[in-house]
Amino acid sequence: NGHTHQLEGHTANVTGVQFQSDSNVVVSSCEDNTVKAWDLRRSNQPVLDLSHHFPVNSVALHPTEPMLLSGDQGGNVRVWDIRKSKCLREMVPDGETAIRTLSVAPDGSVLVAANNAGSVYVWRLCSPPPVAAPKASPPPQEPERAEEKQEEKEESERKAAAES
Repeated sequence: NGHTHQLEGHTANVTGVQFQSDSNVVVSSCEDNTVKAWDLRRSNQPVLDLSHHFPVNSVALHPTEPMLLSGDQGGNVRVWDIRKSKCLREMVPDGETAIRTLSVAPDGSVLVAANNAGSVYVWRLCSPPPVAAPKASPPPQEPERAEEKQEEKEESERKAAAES
């Protein structure tokens, strides 16, 4: 067949897959109510197994944090801590209308999810890293001319000579 791996563990239709940025980990969503992750360097068995109460339609990895996001047919969007296999946050934007797809902005600050009713929802996940503000520069001054400086110096010297 030419493929290098066959990742086993799901028991129904796989609905989404995504690579982690380093290309070593693959995550998948499935109609068996699970999200799984595989480390391609280790084995064909999942290294992460997360459960939903409904079939899972979409999965996305956060680009800068150890988080995974998933959307299911029950209308739930979940944010997972992949280190602890723990759901950090659950959003239900439109009752039980199935979440069809979701995506995270490249800087990780925003999540968007779309449902079967034609709506797209946007959530702020975290603030992007602050951009350093340019340092304030002093207000521009007119350049002093060399002649004016020389005249001031000479006048100063005359006053000093007169006082002595």
